[in-house]
Amino acid sequence: MHDNSGPSGAQMAALPSDWSPRLLIIDHYDSYTANLLTLLPSPICANTIILQHTDERLTDSSRYALEVAPFIDAVVISPGPGSPENDADFRTSARILQDCMRQVQDEDSISPLRFPVLGVCLGHQGIACAGGARMKRARMLQHGSQSSVRWSSAECEGAGRLGSGLFAGVPEGATVVRYNSLVVDEQTLPSSLRVIAWATDAAPTTEAPSPSPQFMASYQGVQPAPNGLASTAQSDSNGGDERIVLGIQHESLPIFGVQFHPESIESAYGKRIMFNFLASVAGFWSRKGLAGPNSSSAFSRRRAWNAGQGLPPHLSPNRRMAYQVPGDDIVPTDMEVAALPHVSLPSEITAPRTPTFDREDGPSQHRRPPSAQSDVSWTSSPSSSASLTTGNGLLALPNSSSTSITTVSVDSHSPRSLSVEKAPVKEGHRSLSERPKSRWRVMSQLFNTTSTVPLPVATDAPEIFDRLFRKRNASAIGSVWLDSARPHDPHSRYSYMASPRFILSYNTAVRTVQVRSAESGAHFGNSAIPLPLGTTFWEWLNQLQTGLQQCTSLAPTVLQDEVTPPTEAASDAGSVGTEEQDRHATVFKGGFTGYFGYEMKAESLGLEHATLGGSATPDAEFMFCDKVLCYDHIADRWTAYAVVIHDDVGGRGAGVSPTFPESVASSLAQVQSALSASQKSFGSARGDALLCDTESDAVAWFSTVGAVLQEVAAAGPQRAATFHASLYPQDLPTLHSDDTQNTYRDKVEMARKFIAAGESYELCITSAFRGKRAPIAAQASEAEADRDHFGLYCALRKKNAAPYSAFLHLPALEVPGSAPNSRGRAILSTSPERFMRVLRSGEAEMKPIKGTLARAGFAKGEEHMQPRWIGAPVLSESEQAEESRKAAWRREQDLLRRAKLAADPKERGENLMIVDLIRADLLSFCHPSSVRVPKLMRVESYATIHQLVTTVRGQLRPGVSSVEALRRCFPPGSMTGAPKRRSVQILEHLEAHGRQASDQHPGRKPQRGIYSGALGWLGVDGAADFAVVIRTAVAEGDDISVGAGGAVTFLSSADGELSEMLDKARSVGPISMST
Repeated sequence: MHDNSGPSGAQMAALPSDWSPRLLIIDHYDSYTANLLTLLPSPICANTIILQHTDERLTDSSRYALEVAPFIDAVVISPGPGSPENDADFRTSARILQDCMRQVQDEDSISPLRFPVLGVCLGHQGIACAGGARMKRARMLQHGSQSSVRWSSAECEGAGRLGSGLFAGVPEGATVVRYNSLVVDEQTLPSSLRVIAWATDAAPTTEAPSPSPQFMASYQGVQPAPNGLASTAQSDSNGGDERIVLGIQHESLPIFGVQFHPESIESAYGKRIMFNFLASVAGFWSRKGLAGPNSSSAFSRRRAWNAGQGLPPHLSPNRRMAYQVPGDDIVPTDMEVAALPHVSLPSEITAPRTPTFDREDGPSQHRRPPSAQSDVSWTSSPSSSASLTTGNGLLALPNSSSTSITTVSVDSHSPRSLSVEKAPVKEGHRSLSERPKSRWRVMSQLFNTTSTVPLPVATDAPEIFDRLFRKRNASAIGSVWLDSARPHDPHSRYSYMASPRFILSYNTAVRTVQVRSAESGAHFGNSAIPLPLGTTFWEWLNQLQTGLQQCTSLAPTVLQDEVTPPTEAASDAGSVGTEEQDRHATVFKGGFTGYFGYEMKAESLGLEHATLGGSATPDAEFMFCDKVLCYDHIADRWTAYAVVIHDDVGGRGAGVSPTFPESVASSLAQVQSALSASQKSFGSARGDALLCDTESDAVAWFSTVGAVLQEVAAAGPQRAATFHASLYPQDLPTLHSDDTQNTYRDKVEMARKFIAAGESYELCITSAFRGKRAPIAAQASEAEADRDHFGLYCALRKKNAAPYSAFLHLPALEVPGSAPNSRGRAILSTSPERFMRVLRSGEAEMKPIKGTLARAGFAKGEEHMQPRWIGAPVLSESEQAEESRKAAWRREQDLLRRAKLAADPKERGENLMIVDLIRADLLSFCHPSSVRVPKLMRVESYATIHQLVTTVRGQLRPGVSSVEALRRCFPPGSMTGAPKRRSVQILEHLEAHGRQASDQHPGRKPQRGIYSGALGWLGVDGAADFAVVIRTAVAEGDDISVGAGGAVTFLSSADGELSEMLDKARSVGPISMST
């Protein structure tokens, strides 16, 4: 990871003091566009607007000239899939470039459509094509690869061989990251464009597949890309090394292009390159006489960017990111001087863009932007309906650290003058208004081991779950165990056990939330909540979860045992200290557990719903758990939590407070009404009692938990082995793939063709394996023990321990004309990958995994070298010697394989592409300065495989909830590829190729179901933790399915991808795949 540092303070000071140009970034549906914001100083970041190239304000030339061009000072054209030679991919940007590059008689004259331009990757190619050059396919495709930037000696300065112009201060040989299949044909460049940087690509070792017309037509017939397909430009047929144009510059205009991604986490000097471009912007307008103190040009009255004017209101609310649903208003900039789209501002600030400009008869009064180090944040959200008025009006907003509130005072006599004060922040990082009166509160009971009363340890967890949440809840609608099953793993800190009070099930095809309570059993009746037209499940669940958060008191009510000091109890209950303590203190105290299936991408990405022949399995399902048992694997301590009716609420029959916000009251009332309609025998209870119990109920449950913990501990350590032996059965059935080996290879090659055509950088291909368990007779002795697949899960967690394992038992689906299967449904997950965790403080963390290699003994043909599992019979002396020899071989091989994985360019490229994608995802709702990568491509070893893992973190903006953060990153980039939106559309076609599943409807799009989605919890305190659904078996009655796959890049081989996919599937269970 490079220190992508920018220019020094002295160099920054050399620029104009009132330096805040307004930038337009044209986004070509690229998953990396937002990362460009990380290269900008904060004041300029706040004056930056991102518009998709399909936005009508750009596609309509008249609207562009009236609504956009007068308010910008420079243009950045983003990377993106496709080709600039394809109208559907680049028509709008090509027109804007032609305006910027149009020759005029007087180069110093003013044109309202002429701006400095920086083109990145696709934008770079577009500049070349606008000048008359042609594209060609590179001999060696580069996706997530690093290249060394070179230039001729004439372009260098001094012995340090530093570049000039756009590359001033950049040493020759600096490494940059490239994502490209197409390159500029240098032989066709016009004289007006000169090459200022290049790289040399070695002769390719992998043949680039050329997409046949039939193949591309087949793709278009199934799912045409929204922006068309890439040009079928051909590469040179000559062998040997190839010189690649990495930088171009117009001979007389500040128009630059780079065939690399300066914003990538592994590109060096990205901020320096952006700084050099911005310096050229300042020089351009200075030469036009628009930045001088005596300028009297009429045009300068519209373009006085040096006066520090921000974007106008008609642009500021629309800084939307690529691949987001139209209508989103959360902006990607650092918002240090951003306009407030939902707030009433004084006319002095929202004046039309005829800004004040320097006059000879006196000093001008400007609203100067804060320095780049300023923490002032101007934003707005539904939860913080702040107003800003003239006079002594105040606007209180959280800063990026969420530890104080920045109060911005506006003086009516000097409306451009800002004074800043700091004030303590109230509880919670998302709400600035006074919290509504609490309806519920959280109680907890700590259980500690003492010298006389030992308590169970991690090995006893399966029996604890069995006794408290299976056998004691025989009539319950499900149970959940979020199981940190990997011993001594730093990510395996907490495990949670619970049974739900009610379940919410949602299917994108019918757009109705089904509600069933513990008392209603399989009955649905009238317990359905139809979503209003235009409302997604993400939005509805966000309202519900936010409402519960606002209505629940988080002040700890701790029932301590005699050995727990009060301060320790209070700390464990959720107080926040240092950053690391906050991560440890953020635990699940009650709320929702469940999953977002992969098909929820239709609503998160705004894609077409697959309605024809859709699966009956819910696309999202969440269980509300008001009682949770938590085990701390580090402290060896059990804590029980319960969400209870607040003492002040006045009885079990209380309804929703009319003083709550309307959206909160509506969502809670809908659920309460549905629960009332669906229950059969819940007595006369209503209102709050439908969602949780009273304090006395919680105390009784705590007593039950304590008794069971002591009973299990008293039985001694041998009890765990006895319990495991009693489980039935122990193994998954053999699972058969939907694909043959040849059809999977075909899918890999088709993916490589799309990549070669410039349609994607990386595509995550998957396959499904299915099998069927032998049915159990109703009177069989094992029927009760096997009713929820719990025995299978216990065997799986022993074989494939992982930090984000989970067992979810769900009620059987209602299928017309058939009786529910006695085994019901279950999710048996041993996922090693975190999708996203959101702390109470608002820090979001993601841990993508890309790059996999089988551990020694677990590759094909190495089965005889595997270790003996726990429980094996006592070994003879010769057998012990043989086991020692195998162990030594495994240790040696694992060291070699870890080193090989860490250095593998293909695997590193896969990981890098997803890391850059996730950084851009987080930038759409986090402060840009907070998004960081503390761990980049570390090798982590699991029971059967080694994997490359990266950690990315960012701080949520005020007003962004956990559900909203999850939506904006869904589906997980590690399961799609990049760019995300285009890749998802391509995958829908590729994964339908050759499918053999008997239940495939001829007109139905293939569905991954729960696999590739996200599973975890949403707390009543606003925190959340979700894992990617991989290494997971999904059971529906007797039917078992497992998904597996891998990321395909240009460097992939069909055999290598097939082998990797099979290794992942084998980590779950026995598999079979025909040739």
